[in-house]
Amino acid sequence: MDQDKAIEFNPKNAKAYSNRGDAYSKLSNYNQAIADLNKAIEFNPKFAEAYYNRGNTFDKLGNYNQAIADLNKAIELNPKFAEAYYNRGIAYGTLGNLNQAIADFDKAIELNPKFAFAYNNRGFANSSLGNWNQAIADYDKAIELDPKNELAYVNRGNAHGNLGNYNLVIVDFNRVLELNSKSAFAYYKRGIAYDKLGKNEQAIADFKKAASIGFKEAQNYLTNKGIAW
Repeated sequence: MDQDKAIEFNPKNAKAYSNRGDAYSKLSNYNQAIADLNKAIEFNPKFAEAYYNRGNTFDKLGNYNQAIADLNKAIELNPKFAEAYYNRGIAYGTLGNLNQAIADFDKAIELNPKFAFAYNNRGFANSSLGNWNQAIADYDKAIELDPKNELAYVNRGNAHGNLGNYNLVIVDFNRVLELNSKSAFAYYKRGIAYDKLGKNEQAIADFKKAASIGFKEAQNYLTNKGIAW
């Protein structure tokens, strides 16, 4: 790593420790990542990015409360740090604190109105609360900003399904399959929508496709119906 040389040249280079820690985190070497990020914070206690990177690493380790504590500090040091609000929202959502998650996604969007992932995750939090129409509005915006956001189409399709709008489910999962033709989940969910609409032949075709890719629910469905796949 170039950061190794930077640290060798200046053993108190907080930026280099933070960058190297982030790189270790992306390689799933979390213990080394935290060690480097601890050093970055030791040498610069007001380094918002180092707290942010350490918070993200704690999140990957499943230490969500520690992640939130670090992201709190990052936000305290840099109140306009949209990504820190976003990642803290994810941590809150994982802990089931959905209203706080939505508040953080709101702030991330306020700071960066083109933050597609923040719209998508706010939509998911709204879905989890049963706020389907609000969720769909968020997924719409995520897709407007990022038309190749496969997860946003999946989430919107699921929301439409919960509202019984099965034709719209099919539209969304058609798009998922345009983006990822090997998505067994998309074939399965589209199959369910076809089944709900009484389009049995199309439903079975989709269940067979999902089953052939290895999707267990589709395999079980067909087996229970006595249909070979």
